[in-house]
Amino acid sequence: TLSRLTSAPVANQMEGGGGQEEDGPRIEVTDAMLHEGVELEMPRGKHRPDIYGIRKNLPQLVVTGSLTIIIGFTLQLHTLAVLDSAGRQFEQSTYASKVAFLTPFALSKAAANLGVGVLADIHGRRRVETVGWVVGLLVPLLVLTLGTWESMWLTAGILGLHQGMTWSVTILIFMDLLGPEHRGLASGMNETLGYSASALFAKVYGWLETNMVSCDWTREAAQRSEECQLATDVCQTADTWMQACISSCHCTGYTEQPFYLMAAMMAAGLAI
Repeated sequence: TLSRLTSAPVANQMEGGGGQEEDGPRIEVTDAMLHEGVELEMPRGKHRPDIYGIRKNLPQLVVTGSLTIIIGFTLQLHTLAVLDSAGRQFEQSTYASKVAFLTPFALSKAAANLGVGVLADIHGRRRVETVGWVVGLLVPLLVLTLGTWESMWLTAGILGLHQGMTWSVTILIFMDLLGPEHRGLASGMNETLGYSASALFAKVYGWLETNMVSCDWTREAAQRSEECQLATDVCQTADTWMQACISSCHCTGYTEQPFYLMAAMMAAGLAI
């Protein structure tokens, strides 16, 4: 894609000719020329439209779109697993403690978003995207290895780096493929794919939680809070867990099967 986007016929006026593009010489713009600051000015409005568009770049768009979909899946999986496990498995009793993981995620994603564009221009889209998926693989590996609330915090920050690098680069690739006149469409298509995938995966996560998370009492009935003692059908499944029974009803499984699935998705993204 890079060679196609940086290779273009140069008008005769660059050599003092009459300006007819079809009769001008073709100059191949190499990476070395770009790094050395060689600039080739094309006439305003002429962007080689024959190399842009959905039909011309459908295979590349499908590949990039599939990456965006996987990114949406992993974002939703991690977010819901952390939120649900906060009280049910790790006994976090306050709302502030349950959502505190969003702070390292947001800060790391903001930092990645700030620098990823420059890095992608210097080192290339594919290299930055690949590094992003390698970083993403650390998330499920750390959770599966440590399985603690602290690991959820740590991996939230790592996931922010992954999201900032991979998702931002896929947006840039969409813009490269659809051309400068369709940047808005490219960004909109990419964001729609990612957030639609994230929304759809919420249903998949619900099935995972029902079938892979188990709950049981850790305290005798007399030791539970009054509200918890009065509740019926509590602690049978994750869906029946209630805040009043925190530390009395304990659920397990949030740091296991869901993150095995995340590891598979991260590996698939890296392979693609």
